[in-house]
Amino acid sequence: NAKILWTLGQLPDSIRDRVLYSLVFSSLLPLTLRPPPPPPPAGVVSHVTVDVSSLKASLPFYEKLGMQAFPSSVAGAQFLAAGATGRRQPLLLLRENATMTERGPTWLAGMPRLCIYSTDVDADVRRLAEAGLEPMAPVAEDAMAKIAAYYDPDRYVVYLIEFKRPLGWAVRLQRAYHRIGDPMMFHLTVNVPKAEAGLRAFESLGFKTLNDQREDQVLYQLLAAFNISTTETSIKHIRLCKLPRDSHFMMCIMHWDKPRTEQTGAELLNSVTIAVNDVNAALDAAAAAGMRVEPAVTRVLPLYGEVAIGAAFVDGDSRVEFCCFASS
Repeated sequence: NAKILWTLGQLPDSIRDRVLYSLVFSSLLPLTLRPPPPPPPAGVVSHVTVDVSSLKASLPFYEKLGMQAFPSSVAGAQFLAAGATGRRQPLLLLRENATMTERGPTWLAGMPRLCIYSTDVDADVRRLAEAGLEPMAPVAEDAMAKIAAYYDPDRYVVYLIEFKRPLGWAVRLQRAYHRIGDPMMFHLTVNVPKAEAGLRAFESLGFKTLNDQREDQVLYQLLAAFNISTTETSIKHIRLCKLPRDSHFMMCIMHWDKPRTEQTGAELLNSVTIAVNDVNAALDAAAAAGMRVEPAVTRVLPLYGEVAIGAAFVDGDSRVEFCCFASS
């Protein structure tokens, strides 16, 4: 493995990517030619939900990012798939909400940003510019990473991140090992008003910590990509965590001190859904951990039909859903 890593490290990035992905992606069929995806197994993030005022207006934005819409929609909701993968990636569910609250700055409470990993941010920015999409601010870069951020038509933020060596090599190898194609759903940001409550809530939901960053470890230069001050901002804590059964998709929990995270109602526009075997058992565990819960109901989802869904609310009213897909 060390020899392979060393050999790949000597190749230019573009050649190394072609070598890796020619081995694992010999044929990628469009969604219209693929069978419907099987229900997600219990213990993984099944999908991320983003409210939009109009599916018709929002679908082109996400398709330009490389996502593919499944052919069926139900009651103004439609699933999109990220890149093909040997182990599943979460789906993206766009849900039409004609009376949605206006989204505010990305430090407010909730789940205001979706991160997509890019192996070449500069090339992706050029490609998206040709498709009519421009970043919300100039690309930001430091010694560790490079970021380009975009607003969707309703000002939800989707951003591209590219890590530099050696971390960038590690992500490329992870992509090759799990056969992850573009776009790669990387993580979802959760802003919490109280760090201890938010971190404890995700621990109780089964998320395992991968990395903790203190205030003096935050990469403030990258905030410029979101039109946020790099000198007057204070972020007290950042944690990356994931469910053990997920191959790579993470939650990024952030506690902002300046500007301070506040609740405005827009935090209810987005949610993350975890597949479970027993929704009521998951709700009981969340309630025992001190989280506010919403009883299970039957809902119809595109692709899966009738499913049982309940919800728990992390500090700041960030909505985490539990869904049992077994009956579907």
